[in-house]
Parts: sequence; structure tokens; C-alpha cells
Amino acid sequence: MTLSFIRKNISEFISTNFPDKIDILNDLDVTLNNPLKTPPYFGDHSTNVLMLLSFVSGGDPLDYFEEFKLHMISSDQSLFEEITYCPPGFVNFSISHKYLNQQHLNHHDKPYS
Repeated sequence: MTLSFIRKNISEFISTNFPDKIDILNDLDVTLNNPLKTPPYFGDHSTNVLMLLSFVSGGDPLDYFEEFKLHMISSDQSLFEEITYCPPGFVNFSISHKYLNQQHLNHHDKPYS
């Protein structure tokens, strides 16, 4: 559920803000994956979407970050604990414990501990 939700919102951000770049970005590999869980900790999920947007549009990935972050947070304020930028254009997502606990409660009788 979480990955599909993030993927959907990345696609919405691209189609809203870069409608003329959709075909080019579809040909490139916009990734969404789980970074290594060893220090330094980069979050639960990571995407290269801003790096690819800068490649096709000629801008600086950091210039797109705040708008991207606001778009992702506005889609579900309870999902993310933190969204951070990491050069040269990665975005890292940390999923909130509250959200994970609620997902666990949706499938079990008691909170995850």
C-alpha cells in the first residue's frame, strides 16, 4: 500500500508540474526503492525522480524539492515522518511510526511494539 501510494503521488507530481516531460521520464528509470539500513540511514524509501527531472528539464534538483515535498505531504500528512533531499537528486522518505502502527492495527488486535 505504501509504495503504490508513493508511486502514484510521484506520477501526479510529474504530470501536474512537468506534463511535457512525461514521455521522456517514462523512458527513463524513475526508481522507488529501499535504501540500505546501515548507517548513514537514508529513510525507508528513496527515489531518484528529482535527479531525472533535472536531467530532462535542465534545472537544479534542489529547486524542485520543496514543491515535491509539499505535494507528497499534502497527499497524506500522517504517512511521512520526514522527507529529505540528498544530492545529487535523491529524495528519502521516512514513514511515520504512527502510520505504521495504524496499518498494523488495521490487521491485528493490538499495537505493534
